[in-house]
Amino acid sequence: MHLSFRPYPRVQPRPNFIIGMVGFLLKASADSLARLSVELQDREYLDDTDMAVIEAQLAGVKSTFARIETELAAPGSKVREASPSQDGASVPGGI
Repeated sequence: MHLSFRPYPRVQPRPNFIIGMVGFLLKASADSLARLSVELQDREYLDDTDMAVIEAQLAGVKSTFARIETELAAPGSKVREASPSQDGASVPGGI
């Protein structure tokens, strides 16, 4: 008896889905960090300088998330299906 293994075709995740999930995680992380930093400041673990640094970092994360949302919401938005590898060949499913 001869058994042959036939692998299932690999399913490549859609780039828009991946980018959307990364954006969602960025926003969730930023929201959690904002709540935590306010709580720590209320308990006087953080001073105004620490809060300024945290707020600057949060602003960067939120602007990145806003760009992701804008790109995904744009009509005709195109995310590259492949990205060039170091040798110039394209990598299927790359972003």
